[in-house]
Amino acid sequence: LGESVFSMRRDLTQPIPTIRPPDGIRLQRWRMESLPEQAQYVAARNECFPEAPVQLDDWQYFLSSPIWTVSTSIAAFAGDELAGNVTVYWDPDANRQSGVQAGYTENIFVRSAWRGQGIAPAMIAEGMQYLREHDMTEARLEVRALNENALGLYRKLGYEVVQQSRF
Repeated sequence: LGESVFSMRRDLTQPIPTIRPPDGIRLQRWRMESLPEQAQYVAARNECFPEAPVQLDDWQYFLSSPIWTVSTSIAAFAGDELAGNVTVYWDPDANRQSGVQAGYTENIFVRSAWRGQGIAPAMIAEGMQYLREHDMTEARLEVRALNENALGLYRKLGYEVVQQSRF
């Protein structure tokens, strides 16, 4: 037993802030339909999460899953370069069983050259908007308890810690 992870929840029936990305950054809903787009995503994600790399074929497996049919990512581009990304999805079966319309914001990252400019809050707010547009009433995410920057950002955006787990 080592590190703690917080499960956080955000009520999507409450107002979602509109957060503009910085100049030179374009946010878009991105489905990564081409192989070059998928490879670009995997490279950027692995740069940001070197301790938990993902292989292209594993990511393609997720992209071919039933969950991805109701999902998207919110990508931040600087020109043609991927500066950051948030994966946004929900599980219709789990929501039916629980009776809660819950969506998830996962794999949130901003590459080091673009950090500290307000890209992450803009992407997350856009992700929450996407979930609300699809009738989700709450957004969920998990964050390492030691990741104080992310924890502070998520709290500012209205997320609350609902559970702590140890791994």
